[in-house]
Amino acid sequence: MLRRPLPLAVPLFVLTAVAPLAAAQSDSTPQTADGTPAGVKAPLVSVERLRADLRWLTSFPTRHTLSAQNVEVARALREKFRAMGYEDVALEEFSVRRTTRFNVVATKRGETRPEEIVVLGAHFDSRNKDDADARGPAPGADDNASGTSAVLEIARQLANVPTARTVRFVLFSGEEQGLVGATAHAEALKAAGANVVLMANLDMIGHSSPPGPNGDAPPPTFPERTAAPDAAGARRSIYVESDQGLNSPDNDAASKRWGDRLEQIVYGYGLGVSRGPLYGTDYLPFETAGYPAVGLYDGADTEPFYHNADDLPAVVDADYHARAASATLELIKLAAGTPDAP
Repeated sequence: MLRRPLPLAVPLFVLTAVAPLAAAQSDSTPQTADGTPAGVKAPLVSVERLRADLRWLTSFPTRHTLSAQNVEVARALREKFRAMGYEDVALEEFSVRRTTRFNVVATKRGETRPEEIVVLGAHFDSRNKDDADARGPAPGADDNASGTSAVLEIARQLANVPTARTVRFVLFSGEEQGLVGATAHAEALKAAGANVVLMANLDMIGHSSPPGPNGDAPPPTFPERTAAPDAAGARRSIYVESDQGLNSPDNDAASKRWGDRLEQIVYGYGLGVSRGPLYGTDYLPFETAGYPAVGLYDGADTEPFYHNADDLPAVVDADYHARAASATLELIKLAAGTPDAP
C-alpha cells in the first residue's frame, strides 16, 4: 500500500454513523458455541483457500514491481483465473521506469446489462523499506497478499454465478511505485467511455488489532455493534473508505452510498467500522476518472511489519481476513446483480 500523509488540517479518518441492518449487539447478546454473538453471519468465503493463496503469494522472496518474480506471479495469476473457468483473462501491459509490467485482468460479462461494469481490484506487488530494492525480501502478506487472495477467492465464488452487470477482477502491479498499473487501467477505461458503476479496492485487509490508543485499528463507530471478539476479547474493526471530495466531486454521492452499504454489510459479519477517505492506493485513479470508488483497509500501515521482511502470513488473522473478504463478496454481488444479491 502506498500511503501518503494527509495535510494536518484534514482529519485522517472521519467517523460517521450509519445504522446497520442487524440489531445492536451487546455483551449480553446470546453467543454461539464458538463464542461469536448470535446473528453474526459466518464467512461466505473459504478460509482454507484464502490461507493457501496467501501462503503461495508470500512464498516468493519478493513481488516488487521491478523484480523478475513480479512477472512470474502475474503469469501464474492469469492461470489461476483460467483454472476457475474465466476465458477472458489478459495481461495488461504498462510501463514503469522504462520496464514493461502487467496487470492481470479477468472479465466476467454481464448477462442483461453488460455495458455497466463493476471493478474489484487489489495490487499484488510488494516492497520493503527501500522502494528501489527489487531483490531484498518483501513477502507482503498483509500488504497486499491479503487483498489479492480475497479477489481470487471472490472470483472463484462468482465464476459460475450469473451477473446482470459485467464484473472485472483486476490485480494491479506498480502500486508501490505510484499507482502506475491502476492509473493505466483507469485511463484505458475512461478513454473507451466505459460505464463503471463501482470500483471496490482491497489493500491490506488481514491484520486485526485491538482498537484504542495502543492499537493500529480505530475505536469502532458503534462499539456495541462490533460483534466478533478476537482471542484476547478485544473488539475488531476495519476502515470503510469512500470519496470525501477529491478530483471529481460528481462521484462523491455515489461513493458515499456504496460506502454506507458496505458499512452495513461489514457489521453483519461481526466487524466494527470506522469511516475514512480515499487516499494512497489504487482506487484514486478511478476516482480521478470520475468513477465511484470504495475500499476496505485494516489500518496496519503503522505496524512494525509494514513494508519489511516481517510482513509474513503470521500477521494475518484468518477469521478477520475471511470476514472482510465475505463482506466484499456480498457488496460485489449487490453491485453486479446476482440472483442471490442481498
